[in-house]
Amino acid sequence: MTKQEEFMWIVQTAILANGINLASREDTRDSYIETYSSTGVRIVMREAIRASRLIPQTMDAADAADEFCIWMFRNHQDTLRKDNPKANVPKWFSR
Repeated sequence: MTKQEEFMWIVQTAILANGINLASREDTRDSYIETYSSTGVRIVMREAIRASRLIPQTMDAADAADEFCIWMFRNHQDTLRKDNPKANVPKWFSR
């Protein structure tokens, strides 16, 4: 597998797990519906494809997928911003 393929495999699996987790919990089902909706998932996957081409040579696929998912999954971004209000998208895949 290429680094790009490894990244996509990790991100796709994380999207599925995150969506199941959010949809199955009453306290997150409604507030994060766009995260696991068809439209929400397609948006994140389009960004994942773009990001997969931008992974720095010195970064491995797993670390890139971690950074991507933490930022692109709104529930993770909310937690990150709660801990660090100045947090911003990682430079390597920002627009």
